[in-house]
Amino acid sequence: GPWPEGCREMPGSASAAAAAAAATTLQRTYCRLLEDIYRRCCPEKLGNVPHIMEKYKGMEPEILDKAARMYVFSEGRDREHWQPWIEGMYKRFNPEKLQGLEQIL
Repeated sequence: GPWPEGCREMPGSASAAAAAAAATTLQRTYCRLLEDIYRRCCPEKLGNVPHIMEKYKGMEPEILDKAARMYVFSEGRDREHWQPWIEGMYKRFNPEKLQGLEQIL
């Protein structure tokens, strides 16, 4: 489907089209993951995601980690809060391990 505003492809260098395409795909993936966190945990801040992605461009792994620690795995959050997010990550990135998730957790 169409990408949410702020997660659209960013223009890349014509001389490095393949690298730019890979970077764009990675940026969109981080953007979608960050949006998922905000949608589930603080929907009132969902509109900030495009600004965050632009402001911290190149730091996507750090931003996702910080948001996950702050909103998903923060103190006082029980398993019912964070397990759906982990399951979603496994479904998307490591589906063959999804059946063994209970042992992993």
